[in-house]
Amino acid sequence: MAHEVIVDVAGEVPAQALHQVKVKVKVKVSITSGRSDQSKLRFVINQGLIGHLCESA
Repeated sequence: MAHEVIVDVAGEVPAQALHQVKVKVKVKVSITSGRSDQSKLRFVINQGLIGHLCESA
């Protein structure tokens, strides 16, 4: 099972920043819409990852 979260961020999200989030957080993330003043990021978080993060905390 996976959970989807949409996050609004100020400004544009550069491709390099998006890649860093994918690598560091290890989730699927994509830009669902982007403008110069605001972007929407879509995160898909696997339930197993949430459990793993809780166990390792």
